[in-house]
Amino acid sequence: MRLIRLFFWFVLVGWLLLLPFARAEEVEFDANHLQQIEGAAPVDVSRFRFGNPITAGEYTADIYVNKQKRGEALLRFTETDAAPINGLCLHREWLDLLDLLPEAVKIQPDAQNCVSAVEALPQISLEFDTSAQRLNVSVPQVLTVKRPRGYIAPSQWQNGIPTAFVRYSFHSSNTKNRQNDTRSQRRYLNLRTGANWNGWALRHQGTYTDTGKNGSDYRRYETYVERDVDRFNSRITAGDFTTRSNWNDNIGLRGVMWSSDLRMLPLSQRGFAPTVRGTADSNATVSIRQNGNVIYRTEVAAGPFVIDDLYPSGGLGDLEVEINEEDGRVRRFTVPFSSSASLVRPGQIHFQTALGRYRENENVFKLPVFQGSLQYGINNRLTLNAALDGSKRYIGTRLGTVWHTPAGTLENSLQFSQLRHPESRRRFQSKSVGLNLYKNLPGSGTYFNFGLRHYLSRYHYDIRDAAYAEQNRQWQPDTLNNNLKTQYRLSVNQTLGSKFGHVYINGISNRYYNRSRLHNEYQIGYSNQYKNLQYRLGYSQARGEANRRNNQFYFSLSLPLDTPKTQHNTQLSADYQRTDGRDTTRIALNGSYGKGSYGVAASQQNGLRNYSAHASYPTPWAKLNAHIGRSRQHHYTAYSVSGAWVAHRYGLTASPELSDTFAVIHAKGAGGALINGGNRLDRKGNGIVPHLTPYQVNKVSINPEHLPDTVELSATGMELIPRANTSTLASFTTTHGQLVLFELEAKEAGQPLPPFGTEVTDDKGRIVGHVVQGNRALVRLNDDKGTLQITWAQQHGCRFPYHLQTADSPSKQAIMPNYTVQCQAVR
Repeated sequence: MRLIRLFFWFVLVGWLLLLPFARAEEVEFDANHLQQIEGAAPVDVSRFRFGNPITAGEYTADIYVNKQKRGEALLRFTETDAAPINGLCLHREWLDLLDLLPEAVKIQPDAQNCVSAVEALPQISLEFDTSAQRLNVSVPQVLTVKRPRGYIAPSQWQNGIPTAFVRYSFHSSNTKNRQNDTRSQRRYLNLRTGANWNGWALRHQGTYTDTGKNGSDYRRYETYVERDVDRFNSRITAGDFTTRSNWNDNIGLRGVMWSSDLRMLPLSQRGFAPTVRGTADSNATVSIRQNGNVIYRTEVAAGPFVIDDLYPSGGLGDLEVEINEEDGRVRRFTVPFSSSASLVRPGQIHFQTALGRYRENENVFKLPVFQGSLQYGINNRLTLNAALDGSKRYIGTRLGTVWHTPAGTLENSLQFSQLRHPESRRRFQSKSVGLNLYKNLPGSGTYFNFGLRHYLSRYHYDIRDAAYAEQNRQWQPDTLNNNLKTQYRLSVNQTLGSKFGHVYINGISNRYYNRSRLHNEYQIGYSNQYKNLQYRLGYSQARGEANRRNNQFYFSLSLPLDTPKTQHNTQLSADYQRTDGRDTTRIALNGSYGKGSYGVAASQQNGLRNYSAHASYPTPWAKLNAHIGRSRQHHYTAYSVSGAWVAHRYGLTASPELSDTFAVIHAKGAGGALINGGNRLDRKGNGIVPHLTPYQVNKVSINPEHLPDTVELSATGMELIPRANTSTLASFTTTHGQLVLFELEAKEAGQPLPPFGTEVTDDKGRIVGHVVQGNRALVRLNDDKGTLQITWAQQHGCRFPYHLQTADSPSKQAIMPNYTVQCQAVR
């Protein structure tokens, strides 16, 4: 009889394991088959009649809609006589993640009272997986708002925690002239400092330079505050900043700016990709291929369809659209695609508007300036661009279009500016037209870019001229250098196949109003590889001082010296360069060892030899670099240190590098553990993940491999979705104490021992462990002595005292001490 009851117990447990979700179907069990302990009260199985029970309380859970994760939210459950899922309270935080149409929500959330989510959302299926802490929501497509792929609700973007940081780069050099025994020193410190608070970001950038005899100074480049404007996927900036326009010339201002931030868009909405439109005769599968590879596939209903969430692919070929109908019919058509950075998706608007006083570093002019730009995608083939610079006596406009044509992407623009002199009232005007053609031929491996700009007036004026004219009433236009008439630009990159290498040509040709001849600058190069040997050669012509031509020819070889057993990135290289009759040869050996890198080199130019060496090494708090050079004329030494310090609620933490968006990791007592990003937790359990991608899911983790046995992590990974220019906290809960295994024996004859999985509590009622296989208790203890209690059923329990033995030294301490104890029955 006892075996039969045990069999039914295992059947019940197994059935529950196969049913992890809380469901609404009611099932009845006969508790008589589960009676195991003589004299104990019957086991109450009524709470299992709907599957796994859900205890009333709050749960932090992942929200999945139609099997796609939407975010994380706090769920609240109340006691209910019906299925446990009926106790789920509807809350605005997680309701917004579902992206439901208004008609799907029959009852709105109430902040004061619990509104049952099951009653409020009658057409939606809800299931809570207690083991995975996950709410699975099944929603008919007709009840959801259509979102592009990769969409993350702004409510999930994290403002982060208050922090202050300084990012620094210090460089010091010393040059000795061995011929006249003179020395020159130079010290340079670049600072990028900031503070983050509740979504606001304060930033400052400046440079301190000390040149010894010539003195020292500190230059401030930017100081501003910034914050997101979610509704328009944009940011607002105030202070000293540089504008960020894709169409104007960027300038320094002291004022305010409102501009688009394309990082706030889903990945499938960034960059350019055409909108695909078509019509299906029945329920069909639409596949989109590029260069033979399927880049998108979806199911569509009968009728017109629109696909506007393609990921940008760099314009490497036209799109082939295939429609597979229910009856097996297949239809195909082609959507031309040749992208450039200036194309904007249909319906998207990119903008920037700024107002303030013109600024060049610390010099702030009196002139108020306005700057604005707008880019709008009309359709797959046309983007409109417009820009405006304006001030008291100056106006500059630029209008243009970007055409997506079979011949490539064609950009054209018309630019006009007018400046009125503040004293003479004379008007200065300039006009120009521009044309750019981009073409990528994937089949032939050719990329082609041709540009032309023709100036219709002899002189050219911009907002900088207006600022200087207002500051100095005697200002006159530059009549010597500012007289470019026509500029031609050409860039061709050609891949010659896997065996024949790669060739490139870049050139600029300028014609001036006061000169009859063209002034040409160009570069021609070829690169290839023979087995492991890489080689490059090229020729270039440029203009130097006094408008002289500088001709240069170069040839280089590079050979990796690593074997499969020695992966140190060791590389031997040799270069030859001839510039205007001067020959330079150089041979170098570079490699890495562990985290560090090194290099030695020797060169010769016109009989003068030079020897140099460098080394770098990243420490947990900074990056260190050193360089030494020596020739017959000079002796050069230099070193640099770069890194960052972050002040936060848990202390001050160092990092060898830091971006504007980063994470602070805190795990008390877990010092020395490795975190992603290459850093480690310091002795206080704090660390920095220096780089996070804003508005996207970032996974941060702690490697528990090097943790002491007295520390246990509740989780080793976490997901963060930070806003740009924020510092997000990833706090990991740790449990401290010695891990101990107790072998349990009955104090009295016939006394039952606790079953597997029973909780073990200490003197204060805190759960410190569980009963495991073989009548053993695995617990984590902070005190060397005390009493532990194990309680199960309603009338059974036992307790036992313990006293841990302290080892003479940490090295003799057992990883998991094992004790045999007698558990005294408690009734």
